Amino acid sequence: MSVEFEGDNFAGRKYQSRAVIGEPTTPSMSNFFIKIGIAKNAGQAYKFLIFLLFLCVVLTVVIYYFFVVNAGHAPIPASAIYDTAK
Repeated sequence: MSVEFEGDNFAGRKYQSRAVIGEPTTPSMSNFFIKIGIAKNAGQAYKFLIFLLFLCVVLTVVIYYFFVVNAGHAPIPASAIYDTAK
């Protein structure tokens, strides 16, 4: 029993690198930053992406600290949430 698909070789290019088949190798998000003017070249776009990663990690730590670790109030007792007097 043999199963063959019509579109399994991707227009004659079976699992090749983008650089080998002549397509641009700069990632799409980097091209987007270049297109909108945030970066002038791929190197600047990569640095901006690393900055965004760092910013997201710092923001996550700050949110976790203020809303989980240092909430500033005592925990709500279960009796205040659920009516146990029934």
